[in-house]
Amino acid sequence: MKLERLLGITTMLMTKGRVTATTLADRFEVSVRTIYRDLDLINQSGIPIVSFPGTDGGYEIMDGFYLSKQHFSLEDMRTVYHLLQSFDASPFQAISEKLASVQPLLLTSDNHSVIFSLSSSEEERTYIQKWTEAIHQMKQVSFTYTSGTGEVTTRTVEPRNLHFDYGTWYAEAFCLTRQADRLFRLSRMKSLVVLVTNFTPKPRESTPHSISPTPLHLRFSQDVKQRVLEQFPEQTESCKDHLYVHTAYYHPTYALSIVLSYGSNVEVISPLSLRKEVLEEIKKITEIYNEGDK
Repeated sequence: MKLERLLGITTMLMTKGRVTATTLADRFEVSVRTIYRDLDLINQSGIPIVSFPGTDGGYEIMDGFYLSKQHFSLEDMRTVYHLLQSFDASPFQAISEKLASVQPLLLTSDNHSVIFSLSSSEEERTYIQKWTEAIHQMKQVSFTYTSGTGEVTTRTVEPRNLHFDYGTWYAEAFCLTRQADRLFRLSRMKSLVVLVTNFTPKPRESTPHSISPTPLHLRFSQDVKQRVLEQFPEQTESCKDHLYVHTAYYHPTYALSIVLSYGSNVEVISPLSLRKEVLEEIKKITEIYNEGDK
């Protein structure tokens, strides 16, 4: 905690210029005396801090001093900085503040060649923060979860990490309810609570999905060539009249949703089980529209 405070003070001094000891004490919720000791430690570490008396007085880092930025160019750091900013969750904001302390110019330039938009709902942002804290504190987490088929269950888990994949947040954990590793979509969670119960991390299974991937062979019409190349850039083989994709999936419901989204422009070559699921879904859709015409 003390190290984080020292880094936070350094960040404020480099990004805001002159700051009073009282302002720092309020910001980090410590006494002014503690701030004085922290400033002295920062000074001893080689970062020159200058004090100014009077009404406009305070503390600032000596003009002309900057921290070393050895491995990244300004454009590299700007890209990483704005990526972290786009997450809008406290763990990532803290890292972006530390990055800004190394390169204050990140805060002054509005000319961004790369723009990220990874916005989440307010609830998701809260859950990201809680989940991250639970990982660091090794606390169990409880929540209500709705599966892709609509089944609602209450889960108690030991959190492992967070994944951000194709615009969706996934939470990996050892599920005490199922006694196995599971991957949960954050958007399907409700009433997430960090419990007081601590845990010791268990060895990982071979894959957090707890199932093996299923090979998938698809044939697409050339009419959707651009979309197919964007979605399956490494798995697409282009022929005269069709595009062929060889890939794999973990969740049948996800594979089904992808296939249906292409309508009549795709055919499932294999597996046979998915072909049958597509046919069943088409029958259900047909029945709905036939009922509507009566």
